[in-house]
Amino acid sequence: MLNHLGRDSYPIDMNISIEMITHAALSLSSDARALLADRLTESLDPLTDLDIRAAWADEALKRLSEVRSGKVKPIPAEDVLVRVRSLIT
Repeated sequence: MLNHLGRDSYPIDMNISIEMITHAALSLSSDARALLADRLTESLDPLTDLDIRAAWADEALKRLSEVRSGKVKPIPAEDVLVRVRSLIT
């Protein structure tokens, strides 16, 4: 859908629906979706302190390394939600 756009290009028709954007975003790899989520979140509340930004980037890379090495086992979102719901009910 949006794959034909260059990195810094904008579609000619800016009337793209949220559903179309969501569909395109969900078709990305998990790494690309994480980067997109980071960029969207930052656009809402940009980090102005470069030290804070660097610290978060370091932490994210550390956590990614721990998951990839097998040191930390990720918990599926569904399991987390079940646990949270049981704690608040």
